[in-house]
Amino acid sequence: MKKFLSPVLALVAVALLAGLGEAQKSIQEKKQATEKHKSTPRGMVTGKVTQVDSKEKTFTLVAKGKTYRFVLEKATQLPKVDTTIDVTYEGTPDDSKPLAAKAIQLNTSRSN
Repeated sequence: MKKFLSPVLALVAVALLAGLGEAQKSIQEKKQATEKHKSTPRGMVTGKVTQVDSKEKTFTLVAKGKTYRFVLEKATQLPKVDTTIDVTYEGTPDDSKPLAAKAIQLNTSRSN
């Protein structure tokens, strides 16, 4: 009986250790995914569309005296020039590349 019990206990111990290792790996993967999501800043701006480039799927918006350039990543309709819109975007505003526009909504309640 002792000879049978020792290998069984050893197998149970190995299985438990393997399970703990997988659980730790899963926790680390979730933590990395959360950190990645937090590292991409999101913002919203309301302004007037001043320029649209349908070939590049980009548009320029002026809000509170500052110019923003956006690119549409998904197949949504580009806004029209001289309309006031709300744009939800991802990224940090800088002049090197356009921001990723995630949502565009026509804003009829505010004017720029």
